[in-house]
Amino acid sequence: MSQVAVQKPQTTNKGRYRYTTVDIVVIAVIGVVFGILNSPMGVIYQAFQAAFGPIGSNIWGVFDISQVLAMYIVRKPGAAFINMMINGLVQMLSGNPAGAITLGWGFTQGVGTEVAFAIFRYRRYDWVACFLGGALAQEFANFWTYYIYGFGKAGAGQLILGDIVGFFTYGVMSGLVAFAIGTFLKRAGVLKAFKAGEQPQAA
Repeated sequence: MSQVAVQKPQTTNKGRYRYTTVDIVVIAVIGVVFGILNSPMGVIYQAFQAAFGPIGSNIWGVFDISQVLAMYIVRKPGAAFINMMINGLVQMLSGNPAGAITLGWGFTQGVGTEVAFAIFRYRRYDWVACFLGGALAQEFANFWTYYIYGFGKAGAGQLILGDIVGFFTYGVMSGLVAFAIGTFLKRAGVLKAFKAGEQPQAA
């Protein structure tokens, strides 16, 4: 008697990573809101940078909250990058003293955060992943910052020290702050329409 093999349906990531209209709207809104907030913060950034060079450019670590929060909520590849491209454009248009340089930061910071979550295969969104999301965003952004401001002349010691400072300031002031905001929203029950609301807090 012949046996008919029953094939189990194979699941793919297409459905898992498909963007909804709400996902896109939230990514854009977060990018716009933080883009506007980051513009006046740019004045503080420029002051630190002018006073302390490459080390100073890594002190005021608040510029990566936007894409880490977007990634925490939406939890799909590309969310951080799209968010930061919108953020950088809004910063440029809303009067950030750095002007069009913000587009380069948007690109590099978005890529850095994507790399951080890709390390965990977009399956981990706890404080460790969010810290790394903020930290690596700055490490990638430093390539642009050091190039555009000519900090290569400052010497390897200052550049490395700046990277170390930025890893922790942005990991804490951006990554952990974004995680705290996301956790608050999740516990308040306002993220039920997103993957963040479907997955347990440790995921």
